[in-house]
Amino acid sequence: MPLPVFISYARAASTPQARALAGLLGPLAFFDTTAIDDGDHFPQRLLDAVLDARLIVLFASQTYNERRFCRLEMRLALTAPDQIVIATQDGAHAVLNALPANLATQSWPAASETDRLATLIRRRLTKTSNSIRTLVAHNEARSIAAVFREESQIPEPQPLPQNCSIPAGIASQSIGNRFVGRANDLRTIHRTLLDGTGGAAQLSSRIAAGGGFGKTRLAVEYLHRYGPPHYPGGLFWLNAASTDLEGEFHRILQTLDPTIPDLPTMRAARRNTKTELERALRAIGRPTLYIADDIPESAPGQPPPPMTDFCPALGAVTVLATSRQMTVESTVKTISVDTPSRIRRLTADPRPPRPLRPFLDRMDPHRRLGRLPPTRPRSPESRARVRFHHSAGPPPARQLERHR
Repeated sequence: MPLPVFISYARAASTPQARALAGLLGPLAFFDTTAIDDGDHFPQRLLDAVLDARLIVLFASQTYNERRFCRLEMRLALTAPDQIVIATQDGAHAVLNALPANLATQSWPAASETDRLATLIRRRLTKTSNSIRTLVAHNEARSIAAVFREESQIPEPQPLPQNCSIPAGIASQSIGNRFVGRANDLRTIHRTLLDGTGGAAQLSSRIAAGGGFGKTRLAVEYLHRYGPPHYPGGLFWLNAASTDLEGEFHRILQTLDPTIPDLPTMRAARRNTKTELERALRAIGRPTLYIADDIPESAPGQPPPPMTDFCPALGAVTVLATSRQMTVESTVKTISVDTPSRIRRLTADPRPPRPLRPFLDRMDPHRRLGRLPPTRPRSPESRARVRFHHSAGPPPARQLERHR
């Protein structure tokens, strides 16, 4: 039977106070004591308990704001902000600052004022008979469930380390909780790339699909969510469509070796930027992610450009490339990722539920949750392939010479 009160709290900061409140409320309160380990998904039972509740009690603290699943519960509660009760603790401002002003500025009991909290909750319950689930349209409830299940399946974006070279633009920023419907794609890419980190040769991969599929977005989110913890050797992004690839190589090279002179000086000294980048990448000796985005299509009747045109150190670093053209390089294994039409079906509604929109990441208010980057028209049923090329080591000398 659904319980009318859901207690949302951070165990490390609020367990005694939350337990005391649950004891006073008795059978009215859903009080979960099961720890959610890092890497676990947002449990369905908690999702149902929040949606079926008539009131959500948030124990606002600094620790609460630092816990991923607490923040998910708070965002879910914001679908019905009038049905939130707040218990304040040290650092409560970290939570209150993320709430609507009319909610954050009310006079709320302290978390230690258990009797006052219980009285307020019982009074509020007499004024509302609707659960959060009944206050949102059915399709929005489905969308809410899809959003939160999806978000719990992939890591949050992480701060990028110093040993990275990312150009300004789309690659420099994750879209955070607006990235929906692609969790399986990211996990599949990561699982496959990890297959190549145990041996001497690192894996090289290519996401190949038509325009509008969101290949670059997948690469950006992989970089920000999986890059920092899994690639301590560094994170490097090359704009493969640039008309100045030497400049791209030089930017990455200067990150690896700050003593490298500017590009005009290197050119005057007849130094080979690509060759020096290869040496620098091979000298890292730790898992390194190298992304070559938007490899251009070849002329009609010509084979697609090889990876070595864009990454001179195949086999030494993990390469993730994006292009519209399938590779013809040997030892390639291919996996399927979801089509845009399937992604839309999975999320039910590509936009965030209306009550959530004002409180979601405001990095780009013109973008909507789950929408892929606008590009040229595409076939709605086009399939994308992530192509994985396992290099057993550096290409033969003759092949290297041919590509230089």
